[in-house]
Amino acid sequence: MITILESGMSFGPFSEDHVFFIEKSPALLELNKSSNKGEGIAIAEFLLIKSEKSRNYISIIEAKTSSPKPGNTEDFDKYIGDIKSKLSNSLHLFVSYYLNRHSSGFSELPNQFKKFSLQNIDFEFILVIKTSEDAWLRPVLDSLRPALKPLMKIWNISPTAIKVFNEAEAIRHQLAN
Repeated sequence: MITILESGMSFGPFSEDHVFFIEKSPALLELNKSSNKGEGIAIAEFLLIKSEKSRNYISIIEAKTSSPKPGNTEDFDKYIGDIKSKLSNSLHLFVSYYLNRHSSGFSELPNQFKKFSLQNIDFEFILVIKTSEDAWLRPVLDSLRPALKPLMKIWNISPTAIKVFNEAEAIRHQLAN
C-alpha cells in the first residue's frame, strides 16, 4: 500500500499497482531536465486506476493547499489556467507513455495501467483544494468546465467527470484520509 503526501494532505492508502505517481516519473524528469525555467511540463500529482460497477476509471488528481477567491479575477484566471495545463498535460503524457512514445515511459506504468485497453477506460479529473470552504468549490468547478471543454470533447469525456473537492470531500470519497 502507498500513501501520497501532497499539499498538506494524505492521499490513500492505495494499492501500489493502482497508483502512477506521474509527478515523480523519471521520464518526465528527463523531459523537463533540458527545459528552460518556466518551460517545463506542468503535471498533476498522480493517477489512480479503479474499477466500479464494471467500468474502469483513471482519475487524474491535482492537489492544492488553497485557491484564490473567484473575485480576484487575475489570480483566479491564472490559477484555472495552471490547473487546466496540469490536468491536460497529465492525460497527454499518460497516453504517450501508454503508446510507448518515450523510451522508458511505458515501463514506468504500474501493471494495472497496462492491463486495460485505452478504449475501455474512462477518465476523470479531480482537483482537491485542502482549505477550500464548500461555497468556494462551485466557482472553481464552474470555471474549470469551460476551460477543459475542448479536451473533454476531443476525448469524449463527460463534463461530470470534472470534480473539485476540499479535503473533507476527498476523505468522503476515499481519496484522502
